[in-house]
Amino acid sequence: MEPIIEFDKSKLDEVKGFVDKLPEDLVTIKGDKLILKDIKKLPVIESYINKENIDFITIKRDPTKFLFSFETDGSFSAKDAIIESVKILEGKYTELGKLLKDIK
Repeated sequence: MEPIIEFDKSKLDEVKGFVDKLPEDLVTIKGDKLILKDIKKLPVIESYINKENIDFITIKRDPTKFLFSFETDGSFSAKDAIIESVKILEGKYTELGKLLKDIK
């Protein structure tokens, strides 16, 4: 799920000090949130938060937004690969539903 990195607004000076310790271009401060410039770097900020025992920054997950990546071998475009994958998954769920009905 997409991360949401929030902080206590009353500790803005501490947040700025913490951000200054982070590698350059990792996050930016926007309102009461830290915005990751590269989602793949989330473990970096998590490790800094844990190492520094930071309690004024929280990382939550947005259950309505999922991030994933995949690669193709070039025989499908990314869009076609997703569409085909969804069709396969739908078939498997249909099959699972039938099997579950048979168990009753």
